[in-house]
Amino acid sequence: MSISGAARQAHIEGLDGLRGIALLMVVIAHLYLLNIGWVGMQSFFVLSGFLITRVLLMDRDRAPTFGSYLKRFYIRRLWRILPLYYGYLAVMLVITEMNEPQREHLLYGFAYLYNFFTLRADRVHSFQFDHLWSMSVEEQFYLVWPFVLYWFSAVNLRRLLIGLVGLSVVLRALTWLNWPFDIAPDAQPWRPLAMYVLTWSYLDAFAIGALINFTTLSPRPVHLLLYAAAAFVLGVAVNGIGIMPMFEGGPYLSLGWPLYMPHGWQAIWGYTVVNLFLFLLICMIINHDQTRRLFSNRVLDYLGKRSYPCYLLHYPVLAVFLPLLPTLNDLTGHRILGTLLLALVYLPVIILLADLCHRLIELPSIKYGRRFAPRMPNTAGVGESAEKANPLSTGEK
Repeated sequence: MSISGAARQAHIEGLDGLRGIALLMVVIAHLYLLNIGWVGMQSFFVLSGFLITRVLLMDRDRAPTFGSYLKRFYIRRLWRILPLYYGYLAVMLVITEMNEPQREHLLYGFAYLYNFFTLRADRVHSFQFDHLWSMSVEEQFYLVWPFVLYWFSAVNLRRLLIGLVGLSVVLRALTWLNWPFDIAPDAQPWRPLAMYVLTWSYLDAFAIGALINFTTLSPRPVHLLLYAAAAFVLGVAVNGIGIMPMFEGGPYLSLGWPLYMPHGWQAIWGYTVVNLFLFLLICMIINHDQTRRLFSNRVLDYLGKRSYPCYLLHYPVLAVFLPLLPTLNDLTGHRILGTLLLALVYLPVIILLADLCHRLIELPSIKYGRRFAPRMPNTAGVGESAEKANPLSTGEK
């Protein structure tokens, strides 16, 4: 199975920096200061498509059997993700008042089906659980993807990935036209939310990320800027520039690409446009020295390596700080200034907590889990020594 030369590196500098930027975009979006911040979440999905495909293809080339290939992947994934995730759920079980609605949140989160629960018409908003939908989407992807990659040749896999990009657009169009489905009579009727959380809406994100492994494309900054300018014009034509909130109390700065993209059928085609932008950006980070150095900033790299616990903790911690916001708004005289003042306290807290989780749970779990994963002969250019040197080099958020 052929992987482009740059994508075979043991650790690709700059991707942790991109992950750090994506995390900041999501956190700031939840502070209602950056409506376009959902693109940060999209970055995680495209990165996962690239990195997980990269790991699986290299393991496939080295694995003596299908069983050892699957065992290695799933053991590493389980020890990478589950200890922190289920530890988080256990803490929420202890500190949260478990009434009937909260028990349902916990149950769907435990089963990694929270994205489907998000569509329930009777669902009650929860700062403790609502952000778990994206982790459910990723885990559902991990459940299927190793089987797909193992049985497809290089040529057929490229064709499959391109087909999945088109299929994702078609499925979003069918969802838009037919939502809510007859099999989901209890679903809330707002179509843009369904498009945002259903797993098949992200087939193109994962597929476009996976395609990075098969390209030697080396875009220059001017190419990315031209694409971004075209996407900006397209978004503004549908939604306006969106500097101010689209509704009272809403988030600022949609820049033509608001969360859920509810107008002009943008929720059908818009995700693919964003995913292709991220494709170009990741290719540029991999192949363009100046861009790679830009994204290798030490602060962003630090955040990127802790993006998983940061994401997991940021939303419940926000619920603790939000009661302070009215007072800060009155003190500063403006919602933006009050929120920025809140962020000065809130952000260091989640970073500190995430760092503790990273050091005490995430890294020890990865190292311990490696004991049980089958070892592979180093015939693909990336051996056990590289993984030991940087156990998070192929991780997702």
